[in-house]
Amino acid sequence: QGVGGALQGGGQQNVVRNMTGALQRLWSISQNTVVAACIEAWRSTANDPPQLRFQTVVHIIGVVRILPSPENAIATILNGNKDPEFSLTVAFVMADHDMLQLRPWLSDRWNTSGANKGMFAVALISYVGKNYPHAAPRRTKPLVSIENLSTTLQFVLSLDAETMNGAVPTPSGKVVTLGESVKAIVDACLQRHPSLAKVLPSTANIAGLAGAGVSNNNALGGLPSNDSTGGSAAAVNQNQNRPSPGSQDDIEECANQYFQQIYASEESARKVVEMLKSFKASGNSRENDIFACMIHNLFDEYRFFSKYPEKELRITGILFGLLIKEQLVSSITLGIALRYVLEALRKPPSQSPQSGKMFRFGMFALEQFKERLHEWPQYCSHIVQIPHLREGYAQLVGEIEGVVMDDGQNSAAGSSISTGG
Repeated sequence: QGVGGALQGGGQQNVVRNMTGALQRLWSISQNTVVAACIEAWRSTANDPPQLRFQTVVHIIGVVRILPSPENAIATILNGNKDPEFSLTVAFVMADHDMLQLRPWLSDRWNTSGANKGMFAVALISYVGKNYPHAAPRRTKPLVSIENLSTTLQFVLSLDAETMNGAVPTPSGKVVTLGESVKAIVDACLQRHPSLAKVLPSTANIAGLAGAGVSNNNALGGLPSNDSTGGSAAAVNQNQNRPSPGSQDDIEECANQYFQQIYASEESARKVVEMLKSFKASGNSRENDIFACMIHNLFDEYRFFSKYPEKELRITGILFGLLIKEQLVSSITLGIALRYVLEALRKPPSQSPQSGKMFRFGMFALEQFKERLHEWPQYCSHIVQIPHLREGYAQLVGEIEGVVMDDGQNSAAGSSISTGG
């Protein structure tokens, strides 16, 4: 349970850091145990929103990369485990982070599959069938990006006619050819993501697909799907002009609407924070997804804060600080939020306009969660060591140093955050 918790990114940061050391030792003893723990950590998120599943995969990749012989560890995770969905998910996320070239990796897996090439092709198209409804542009950091979806479909469409004519049993008992399944999936993907038409050839001209003459319903034949309608691929395309409830587009649209409310005024930001609290605690998966999407988008915008107008900068800083104050971020996400604030505070305010904006963002955010600083003595020590903060904000530094002194005896039990400082 401890190993799984560390791989999921759950628990306090000092626990995760200790578990990382334990995983390094365990890898030298039993690589299979670590791989099994990674797979189990992934499977345990089956009912979580896509953004949270994405964060789990990113954390697993981060842990694997610090294991002894990280290249071998990554290769084992990608190629040496018996869960194709996990391997493909890790490969997709790594590709989106420029850690792996997806098309060469798919070709290599295909070439080394030997007699199991057909099984690999089925696993690949099943994975696409399960995840294509939720695919989104790479810049939004989804679990499955449109770019990877395109690369994968181009690879599948390049397979030879003999492979395409191979039989594929479905859960319903109906047997179809791989080509029929591929045609249905490609057509469904084109309906859901019309932009793919620019890069995908017509299925009528692909070996093994010409004249397949099957409807999406029949060819999908029970292939796994996360389509919330639970019906045919055509159902995904209903109401093209309006995102279907719960779809990635719907979630993004709602998140953007709430962000517009935030920047209306500081009071609006506080109201949205209250709404986020209810969304996080909600048992409604759509509200959970909107919450995760808004947190993700806000973090992704951090690199652009130095370009924000002053009003939006102040509101963003307040929002960021309130997320920490109200415990809307935790574990790995909390560590990232605190690190962003610390990085901003370290920017010399007089160095440049951009540096000054980042510093002010950090101050706006810090002001919101000062009452929680006693929970992180190490974090406080990083703040009070900032030279321009000591010189220009002696009163604030004194307050924080007082917090550290008051909690000095309890620092060993306090929740520390790794800041990379």
